[in-house]
Amino acid sequence: MQAKEKGRSNWQPVWSVLLVSLLIMGFMIWNVIFVQNRILHRTEKIYLQEQTENISARIAEVNQETEKMALQLAGNDRVIEAFRQGDDTQLDKMLTPVFKQWQRYGIAQLSLISADGKAVWSSEESIKPGDDMSYQRIVNQSRRQKETVSVLESSENNTLLVTTRPLFNNDKYIGLCKIGISMPYLGSQLQKSSPGKYAIFSLNGIDSTLLWQNQKMQSSLNTADIKKLQDGDMISRSLDRNTKMLVIPLQDVDGITVAYIQNQLSWRELYQAGIMNYLMLLLMFGFILLANYACGRGESGCDDDFGDGFAKMAKINNVAFNIDADKPQKGNKQEE
Repeated sequence: MQAKEKGRSNWQPVWSVLLVSLLIMGFMIWNVIFVQNRILHRTEKIYLQEQTENISARIAEVNQETEKMALQLAGNDRVIEAFRQGDDTQLDKMLTPVFKQWQRYGIAQLSLISADGKAVWSSEESIKPGDDMSYQRIVNQSRRQKETVSVLESSENNTLLVTTRPLFNNDKYIGLCKIGISMPYLGSQLQKSSPGKYAIFSLNGIDSTLLWQNQKMQSSLNTADIKKLQDGDMISRSLDRNTKMLVIPLQDVDGITVAYIQNQLSWRELYQAGIMNYLMLLLMFGFILLANYACGRGESGCDDDFGDGFAKMAKINNVAFNIDADKPQKGNKQEE
């Protein structure tokens, strides 16, 4: 019994050391998880920022492509001369084939407008030569500034990414060229630039209308989100554990948000990698816990074995060598 008590007294310090080591290891694992969460949050922030920059860069590239097309018309002497003379028949002969060719690049509208805001030629059948176009805000701004303007234009019939370029004849301002890019073409270019689900919605007050999407997706905005978009603020948040949403407002020439791009990104693989890392940490912790337990039990078992051995040896010695002095011996009886 004394040996067992001695074994237990040796066992307790061993488990104290193991308990301290487990606490230290638990702190290290917690620190790894904390650092991983910080890295995940930072990665998410950086990725959303990069995604925002990619979308903005793709819109700028589409605008540049449109500006190059407008520059081709502005640099064509035959077009400029027919425009100066107001010869819509000659313009129709030259520009109709050009417009049909440009439609494959997303061009949905092409118009030539005089310095006083009158239509000279347009690809739209509803616009006739001589129609007053000065009511369009982008036309007015382009006439005032006499420089290239690229903004979103939204009307009851269509929403386009529009570029206007001034037209000159012998350094004299004679009007402007207006080119509109369709939203499906803009969306297709966005899809090529970066992954994810894309949708473009027009925004009229608090009402939104789907203009284009590459996969089935619904607007996931509430009233507070609409208010942010109207103020020109970007929105980014989680729709669920595996999906992030990024919304970028598109504004017209007066800074009014008339449309927005909604981008949904899948974070499933990133979260699965994080969960797998947590499971590996837990498995490692469990293995170390079991190993320490087995080690502690082993130390305790050794002490108990030694204690039991010494107790048994003591009993044997007592039986073999303990002689009672008061008990009469055999030899003494025979002598008596």
